[in-house]
Amino acid sequence: MPKAEFKYHALRYLNLWVSQDRTCCEALAGTDDSEKLRALAKAAAFYRIARNLRTRYDTGKQLPRYCPVLRSSML
Repeated sequence: MPKAEFKYHALRYLNLWVSQDRTCCEALAGTDDSEKLRALAKAAAFYRIARNLRTRYDTGKQLPRYCPVLRSSML
């Protein structure tokens, strides 16, 4: 891969980190569970994986959306 193309993709990834991922990672590292759930929802929507996380495991059991994901990350 030419050096200019590599630099372009590296800068594009850095921009993605600064604009999207950093705030989600900071929220997930915190202690506020509601903030963590909002960060998970934002990341799932941004990366378009929300459809792969079926609602029967959370909203189907009267839990907040993505609560099982948050709980499994604490194990």
